[in-house]
Amino acid sequence: MRRCLVINASLQDRKYITRVADLRSSVTICIGALCNGGRTIVTASDQMVGFSSGLSADHLALKVRQVHANWQVLSASNDAEYVTPILDRAATLLYKHDYPDQQQVINAIGRACDDKLHEHVKVKALSKYNMSTREFWLEGRKKLTDDVFNRLAVKIDAVKKLDCDFLVCGFEEFGDGHLCGIGTDHGGQNYDSPGFWAIGEGADVAMNLMAYYADRYMLTKHTCSLSDCLYLVSAAKFMAEQTHIAIGRETAVTICEFGKPSRWFAPTGISMARKKWEREGSPKVPKNLFHLGEFVCTSEELTTPSERAIKLIGKRRPIITGHELG
Repeated sequence: MRRCLVINASLQDRKYITRVADLRSSVTICIGALCNGGRTIVTASDQMVGFSSGLSADHLALKVRQVHANWQVLSASNDAEYVTPILDRAATLLYKHDYPDQQQVINAIGRACDDKLHEHVKVKALSKYNMSTREFWLEGRKKLTDDVFNRLAVKIDAVKKLDCDFLVCGFEEFGDGHLCGIGTDHGGQNYDSPGFWAIGEGADVAMNLMAYYADRYMLTKHTCSLSDCLYLVSAAKFMAEQTHIAIGRETAVTICEFGKPSRWFAPTGISMARKKWEREGSPKVPKNLFHLGEFVCTSEELTTPSERAIKLIGKRRPIITGHELG
């Protein structure tokens, strides 16, 4: 029987890690996957933070946040200082619900994003006139001259929009697991069908690897065990960090189950998964490939009768040079 090194601990217990929103700029990879028939969710993220100066440091930020007893959110953002206020607001909106469903969680985060965006615009463009964005568009032409209104309208359009993406993971009342995403520039999207998703730097690499495992080994949310999922999600994160220098090596992996406190994949377990991936799972170039070059041929040779084809398949021949091709 395989065992997983898992630590029982709530997300709030890891207060020694600086929250990503306390820092100016973040760099991240966040991955989530369903397993055990959708009754368990495993997430992985790095802990690196980048600064506007161009410097970065690893092991600084925890990029996962509990917004409800059965829902947690991973964040990838270039405006990291807004993440905590947005998620604090979302948690407040969800507090009144015993078992919020997926749509209610998405709506709460979406509303929190909108509130923060309006506040951001007010601070950047409208603070002098003590007007909210809504008041400006509804009553601005009545209260302001045309020149002032037009100038502020241009200023509002020029205000940098917030860049925050969230990967939402959790369970509805009867324990059905869900993966979905939302951001400050797009609405909610459901990822239950693939059963996995990634956001942030290197998301495309992580997604490709997870899709390969799902297709090649039939490892889906219905067939994947917890041990398998811990490895797959960790491997996707390891692969992403190899191709994106902005992703940190330090890895945080959580395990979520309905009605239970979140647990952590212990550092020793992550180290074991990394060694397993480096030795057996990471892409490698096979040895003794020199003979493959001997089977290069011209387009004419590819279309010749079967006798010539048999010679190419059954007998090694020198590489055809550019002179011969000409």
